[in-house]
Amino acid sequence: MTDWFAYTDCRWYFGEKPCRFKRLCPDCPHHAPRGAEVLVIKLGALGDVLRTTALLPALRRRHGDDAFLTWVTRPEALDLVANQTLVDRALPLDLETAVGLRGRRFDAVYVLDKDPAATGLGLSVEAGERWGFTHDGRGALVVSNVEAEYYWRLGLDDEEKFTRNTRSYQELLAEGLALDYRGEPYELRPSEEDRRAAVEILDQERKGKGLDPGALLVGLNIGAGGGFANKNWPAGRYAELMTRRPGWTFLILGGPAEARAMEVLAEAPNALSGGSDNPLLRFAALAEKCAAVVTGDTLGLHVALAVGTPVVALFGPTSPREIDLRGLGEKFICDYDCAPCYRRTCDTSPSCVEAIGADAVLEAVERLLRG
Repeated sequence: MTDWFAYTDCRWYFGEKPCRFKRLCPDCPHHAPRGAEVLVIKLGALGDVLRTTALLPALRRRHGDDAFLTWVTRPEALDLVANQTLVDRALPLDLETAVGLRGRRFDAVYVLDKDPAATGLGLSVEAGERWGFTHDGRGALVVSNVEAEYYWRLGLDDEEKFTRNTRSYQELLAEGLALDYRGEPYELRPSEEDRRAAVEILDQERKGKGLDPGALLVGLNIGAGGGFANKNWPAGRYAELMTRRPGWTFLILGGPAEARAMEVLAEAPNALSGGSDNPLLRFAALAEKCAAVVTGDTLGLHVALAVGTPVVALFGPTSPREIDLRGLGEKFICDYDCAPCYRRTCDTSPSCVEAIGADAVLEAVERLLRG
């Protein structure tokens, strides 16, 4: 027999490999027993995952600083969750995670999505408390706790969601989970490597065009998810902005779906391209370098807010009521009677978001730059 043993209750214990301190357990000064085991299941969309992280301090207040918080999300959102200092373990939604969690017991399980992948995963684990959403034996969505009923109703009642509700997403979700939310912001912290890479991108772009490296940058986030029709401002509107302010320097931001449009816009003499294939935290480092960002209701909006960059946010088919800019910008809301609609197809011309004029947006940017 040996007198060797392992602190399997320690938050640094992995089991299959050495801990972060590279020490064996006996007499280890870093032994930190785990408190309550908490599981959060929030899968998508990316912007929603990011703004949900604002509730982490409230979860810590409920379960204690020594709680061990595991968060499951879709692989594409993993970097957003892993970047949060209050998350102990971020796991991707995949077969390995689903099998590994099956049969585990958690003191509290929070299912914050309404789709079967989230509710099914939540039901696969044992829980002392269940919060948020689940499904019944027929697979029908139901709430796990009575406080979540109003948030559930918002998904079924357009009049309530679009007209009567005035609270932010975070306030609504906190109410549904009976959390003590105190208005904390959601944040991202790009690594120094990501920040250096962002500086290299900007320096190379400026050098190629002979632009002043000390000039303020105005970011133009031209992308938007394809889930709803006319969610993004047309590329022509962004081109108008650059034409009307030739003395400004603009940074074109977007993703792979916007690669060609970004190339065209970046041909302007006062435009830089941020690149269309950046990892999420490098994209955040680029947004962090901007004095202001013009964006639709999309991930880029939430990333800019998370790094503290002011935004001019343009809303068409989606509701602005649940978006809290935290005093970091202005909203432009289409005045069409049919908006917001959350429709996936629309042939109205000009579209609701296209009806927002370039002059008004420019004035808003100027106000942010002065402020």
